[in-house]
Amino acid sequence: MTPFQEELYRLLQDCKQESNAFTSAQEDAGNEITRLIKFSNAWDFKDKFENVNKANEQLNTKLAQEKAEAETRTIKSITRELIPIVDDLFLLLRVSSDNDAINKTVRLLLVNFEGYLKRHGGGFIRPKIGEALNPAKHKAVSVIEVPVHTGNTIEEVFRIGYYIENQVLREAEVKVKCAVKTA
Repeated sequence: MTPFQEELYRLLQDCKQESNAFTSAQEDAGNEITRLIKFSNAWDFKDKFENVNKANEQLNTKLAQEKAEAETRTIKSITRELIPIVDDLFLLLRVSSDNDAINKTVRLLLVNFEGYLKRHGGGFIRPKIGEALNPAKHKAVSVIEVPVHTGNTIEEVFRIGYYIENQVLREAEVKVKCAVKTA
C-alpha cells in the first residue's frame, strides 16, 4: 500500500470511529430524552393523581357534611311532627291519677321521648315559677301586672318548650308577672 492509501485508510477509520462516537452520543442523548419524557409523564401522572386524590377527599368531606345536615333536618322535621302528640301526652298526664296505669305508661313515653331529644342534643324547656323570662326560650302568652315587681318573671307555665341540636323548636308558653307602668 502506498503512503497515500495508508493515510486514506487511516482517515476513513478515524471518520468511522467519529461517526460511531457521534451515533453513540446521539443514541445517548435520545435515550436521555426518552428517560426525561418518561419521568415527566410519571411526574404529571403523580400530580394528576394527587389532584384527584385531593378532590376526592374534599368531595368526601362535603358529602359527610351534607349527610349530617340532612340528618339534622330530618330529625328536626320528625320532632316537629311529634310535638303535638307529646303535648297531648302531657295533657293526659295532668288529668290521670298518679297511680293509674295510663299515668305510668304516659310517664314512660315522655321519659323515652326526652331520651330521644337528649341523644340529638336537645330536651324539654321546663321553666320554673319565679324564673326570669328568657325570650329565646319562653313565649309570654299572658301578662299579670303588679304594682311592685322587678323584672319579668314566670308566674305560670301553660306548655313546655322543645329544643333539638341546640335550636329551639318551640318556646315554652308562659304567663309572666311584670311591674305596672306608671305614667
